[in-house]
Amino acid sequence: MGGFYSPKKERFYFFTEHTLEIAVADKDGKYIKSVTPESRFFSKRMPLSKEDMYSKTKTTKYTKSITTLSNLYYDEYRDVFLRVMYLPARMSEDGMQELPRDFVIMVLDEDLDKMYEVGFERKNYTGSIHITEKGVYLLKTDTDESNRYYKADRFIFD
Repeated sequence: MGGFYSPKKERFYFFTEHTLEIAVADKDGKYIKSVTPESRFFSKRMPLSKEDMYSKTKTTKYTKSITTLSNLYYDEYRDVFLRVMYLPARMSEDGMQELPRDFVIMVLDEDLDKMYEVGFERKNYTGSIHITEKGVYLLKTDTDESNRYYKADRFIFD
């Protein structure tokens, strides 16, 4: 579970990695509403059996086979929210899961309604996000290991 406070909106936002639901509370912590935006990349999960939950191998395989949710970010400059989702791992010909996993950024308006979703290949981007007045920067994956400096691409989600 994660959460943050937006001084600009004077609201708390809470989220988990298990559901798309986002709970909103006022500056005193009083519940306002919950919103569950729809995504074409996320579907209801089948729970693991009790026996499988205690198996690290089965739990890892399950986690990599489903879309998992990551952070919720607020872009105060464009008044939009960004929700990051990691897509199921691709399987190689030998049955092994290929990592890293591709990801999607869901862009939500000020009321947390989905505006659109944008997919990114993890081979090109790390999934690290930095929000500035000029835009949202995604760190690029650098295949040259001798290069110690990160490169980033700028996107404007509005």
